[in-house]
Amino acid sequence: MKLWRNPPTVSRDNVELMEDLLGAGQAGDMDRLVELTHEDCVVNEPESIPYGGDYTGETAFPDIFADIGATWDDFAFEGPDIWDAGEKVFVRWEVEAESGDETVEVTLLEM
Repeated sequence: MKLWRNPPTVSRDNVELMEDLLGAGQAGDMDRLVELTHEDCVVNEPESIPYGGDYTGETAFPDIFADIGATWDDFAFEGPDIWDAGEKVFVRWEVEAESGDETVEVTLLEM
């Protein structure tokens, strides 16, 4: 799977790239998300959530953020903790989301 549009140089590791991606998401910098994301990127969100399904291409992450914003009145996360596991990167974060009188608190682990 290709995730990054501009592949990293040897001096940048996957954890730094994920930090860049998540930092852009937290800052709402959709242009930077598009810049970092490869056109062949596929992000799979579980079908059990309101914005489940596949998000593809350069706009995968901006599209996810838009759907999260349309689902929740407030969505915040702490962390993330990022681990390099060779060919994969694992990310753990604490999420709190509110919609109407419903609040969800969950720990997410993604790769």
